[in-house]
Amino acid sequence: MSNNIAAQTTSLVRRFAEKANCDPHKYNTALETALGVKRPETILAALTLCEELELDPLRGDVYIPVVNGNDGKPSISYQGWTKIVTSRPDFNGVSTEFSENKVKIEGLNSPVPEYVQVTMWRKGIDHPTVIREYIEETFQSRSLPWRKFPRRMLRHKGFIQAARLTFALRGDGEDVDYGNIDAAQATLNAVDADGVIKTPVQQAAPVQAAPQQAAFMRFKTEAEMLSRVGVLVSAVKEGRSTKEKAVKMLTKRVHPSQLDQCLTILEKGLEPQPSAPAPQELAPETEESVVSQVLTPEQNFDSAPQVMSPQEDAAPAVLTADDEIPF
Repeated sequence: MSNNIAAQTTSLVRRFAEKANCDPHKYNTALETALGVKRPETILAALTLCEELELDPLRGDVYIPVVNGNDGKPSISYQGWTKIVTSRPDFNGVSTEFSENKVKIEGLNSPVPEYVQVTMWRKGIDHPTVIREYIEETFQSRSLPWRKFPRRMLRHKGFIQAARLTFALRGDGEDVDYGNIDAAQATLNAVDADGVIKTPVQQAAPVQAAPQQAAFMRFKTEAEMLSRVGVLVSAVKEGRSTKEKAVKMLTKRVHPSQLDQCLTILEKGLEPQPSAPAPQELAPETEESVVSQVLTPEQNFDSAPQVMSPQEDAAPAVLTADDEIPF
């Protein structure tokens, strides 16, 4: 049985590598890195799903959730769902509308819309599909992305459910990859402020080589995670980066199964520390004694302590838009 699975996996990898114009061995290495798994059974399941729905496993269209320390079944990311929908010739648009009524959800600082209503049109069908997803039924209190971006996450959830019902798609990926927010948002480059897709998103160009930038980072130990996230914390505190850039880098690099923990570490690391008591001011006579110690009439200029002028102080390096923390 295992030999049969290995043979099927090898055959699928070869087909995907040929489409990407890439060496099969290099493609397989890139695939293992991108998905964060090496088990042939898991890779076979992921590639089978991608082949059926014309998705790209190296570009974040699918991911492998970790369930109790084990590989879960391959799931379609939000980016993958948008590619499926917008590439269909019978797709005829989508609109999103949030409820004017707002509710208070435990874990959120401010009230949020009670529900999101997504309307999706399909050519040849007289009536559109209209679905509502309620925040009370979908909010994930243990997920930092849900706590930070509840409206966006609710909209993602509504879009996916509307897509499944409109085009009768099977339910793989109902547990959405809510961690990879930036990649998902970049895919919807044709969406306006009201959530209406104006034009279909163009398909990504074929992979010419193993794209290392598509890989997710998965830490083996908690110590390694603390160390790597600590680099970003230090950069923000020293003024070489910003919190927004650090969050964006984590959501882009870290595997969805570990993203919440990394974002929590970042948040705690950037919490303000208790300020030290202000130093006591010197008494007038003490100031005079200090001045006299710096330069007295008996001392010549060469023997006086040399004090760096303000212009000589080295300012902390500030990252430009093109710089990146070596995370």
